[in-house]
Amino acid sequence: MALSDDGREAAEWASLVPGFLRGLGQLTGDARFGDAADAIALVGIMDLAELLARLRSDAVAIDEGTLEIAEGVSIELE
Repeated sequence: MALSDDGREAAEWASLVPGFLRGLGQLTGDARFGDAADAIALVGIMDLAELLARLRSDAVAIDEGTLEIAEGVSIELE
């Protein structure tokens, strides 16, 4: 599942996290913040966001009515 526009915008904001963590590390002298920033930067926020989006699944309960399913969406009936 591709990221929605809102998801992409949120991921772009989240890309600020490594820099913020590095700043906290410099302010506090705690090297763990820098290590965390390096780990996040190694994976990449957008890569992580897109991976999590692919793992997402939505459950919908419909008693009656119709639901339009877009092309490429898999359906599992319970």
